[in-house]
Amino acid sequence: MGFTAIHIETGRRITLRGSERFPMASTYKLPIAVQLLRLCRRRQQNGLTTSFGLDQRFPPRGCSVTGQVFKFGESSLSVRVLLELMLTVSDNTASDLILR
Repeated sequence: MGFTAIHIETGRRITLRGSERFPMASTYKLPIAVQLLRLCRRRQQNGLTTSFGLDQRFPPRGCSVTGQVFKFGESSLSVRVLLELMLTVSDNTASDLILR
Protein backbone atom coordinates (compact mmCIF):
# COMPACT_ATOMS: atom_id res chain seq x y z
CA MET A 1 0.00 0.00 0.00
CA GLY A 2 1.09 3.54 -0.64
CA PHE A 3 -0.39 7.02 -0.67
CA THR A 4 0.18 10.59 -1.72
CA ALA A 5 -1.40 13.62 -0.08
CA ILE A 6 -1.19 17.04 -1.74
CA HIS A 7 -1.89 20.33 0.01
CA ILE A 8 -3.88 22.09 -2.69
CA GLU A 9 -2.99 25.69 -1.78
CA THR A 10 0.79 25.20 -1.55
CA GLY A 11 1.34 22.15 -3.73
CA ARG A 12 3.33 20.50 -0.93
CA ARG A 13 3.06 16.74 -0.94
CA ILE A 14 3.89 13.80 1.24
CA THR A 15 4.15 10.29 -0.09
CA LEU A 16 4.68 6.78 1.09
CA ARG A 17 5.89 4.56 -1.74
CA GLY A 18 4.61 7.29 -4.05
CA SER A 19 6.61 6.23 -7.08
CA GLU A 20 5.15 2.71 -7.09
CA ARG A 21 1.97 1.72 -8.93
CA PHE A 22 -0.86 -0.05 -7.11
CA PRO A 23 -4.09 -1.49 -8.53
CA MET A 24 -7.05 0.54 -7.34
CA ALA A 25 -9.41 -2.45 -7.38
CA SER A 26 -12.82 -1.06 -6.49
CA THR A 27 -11.64 1.84 -4.34
CA TYR A 28 -12.41 4.28 -7.16
CA LYS A 29 -16.11 3.48 -6.76
CA LEU A 30 -16.40 5.33 -3.45
CA PRO A 31 -15.55 8.80 -4.84
CA ILE A 32 -17.83 8.09 -7.82
CA ALA A 33 -20.70 7.31 -5.43
CA VAL A 34 -19.99 10.37 -3.29
CA GLN A 35 -19.96 12.69 -6.31
CA LEU A 36 -23.12 11.12 -7.71
CA LEU A 37 -24.96 11.62 -4.43
CA ARG A 38 -23.69 15.22 -4.16
CA LEU A 39 -24.96 15.98 -7.67
CA CYS A 40 -28.33 14.39 -6.90
CA ARG A 41 -28.64 16.34 -3.65
CA ARG A 42 -27.68 19.61 -5.37
CA ARG A 43 -30.26 18.88 -8.07
CA GLN A 44 -32.91 18.22 -5.43
CA GLN A 45 -32.04 21.32 -3.36
CA ASN A 46 -32.16 23.57 -6.42
CA GLY A 47 -35.36 22.04 -7.77
CA LEU A 48 -33.68 21.18 -11.08
CA THR A 49 -35.59 18.98 -13.48
CA THR A 50 -33.18 18.98 -16.42
CA SER A 51 -30.37 17.11 -14.69
CA PHE A 52 -30.31 13.48 -13.64
CA GLY A 53 -31.52 12.01 -10.40
CA LEU A 54 -31.55 8.65 -8.65
CA ASP A 55 -34.76 7.67 -10.46
CA GLN A 56 -33.44 8.35 -13.98
CA ARG A 57 -33.22 5.14 -15.96
CA PHE A 58 -30.62 3.81 -18.41
CA PRO A 59 -31.14 1.34 -21.27
CA PRO A 60 -29.40 -2.07 -21.19
CA ARG A 61 -25.65 -2.14 -21.89
CA GLY A 62 -22.63 -4.19 -21.04
CA CYS A 63 -22.26 -7.48 -19.29
CA SER A 64 -21.58 -8.47 -15.69
CA VAL A 65 -24.38 -8.21 -13.14
CA THR A 66 -26.00 -5.29 -14.94
CA GLY A 67 -26.28 -7.42 -18.07
CA GLN A 68 -27.74 -10.32 -16.10
CA VAL A 69 -30.45 -8.07 -14.67
CA PHE A 70 -31.49 -7.11 -18.21
CA LYS A 71 -31.81 -10.79 -19.12
CA PHE A 72 -34.66 -11.04 -16.61
CA GLY A 73 -36.83 -8.63 -18.58
CA GLU A 74 -35.74 -5.25 -17.27
CA SER A 75 -35.71 -2.69 -20.07
CA SER A 76 -33.77 -0.14 -18.03
CA LEU A 77 -32.18 0.38 -14.64
CA SER A 78 -32.41 3.44 -12.41
CA VAL A 79 -29.36 5.34 -11.20
CA ARG A 80 -30.33 4.14 -7.71
CA VAL A 81 -30.12 0.47 -8.77
CA LEU A 82 -26.87 1.07 -10.69
CA LEU A 83 -25.38 2.69 -7.58
CA GLU A 84 -26.45 -0.28 -5.47
CA LEU A 85 -24.97 -2.77 -7.96
CA MET A 86 -21.75 -0.77 -8.16
CA LEU A 87 -21.30 -0.71 -4.39
CA THR A 88 -22.71 -4.06 -3.25
CA VAL A 89 -21.54 -6.47 -5.95
CA SER A 90 -18.73 -4.36 -7.45
CA ASP A 91 -20.42 -4.15 -10.85
CA ASN A 92 -17.99 -2.34 -13.16
CA THR A 93 -20.58 -1.85 -15.90
CA ALA A 94 -22.82 -0.03 -13.44
CA SER A 95 -19.84 2.11 -12.45
CA ASP A 96 -19.12 2.94 -16.10
CA LEU A 97 -22.75 3.92 -16.71
CA ILE A 98 -22.74 6.20 -13.67
CA LEU A 99 -19.52 7.86 -14.83
CA ARG A 100 -21.13 8.64 -18.19
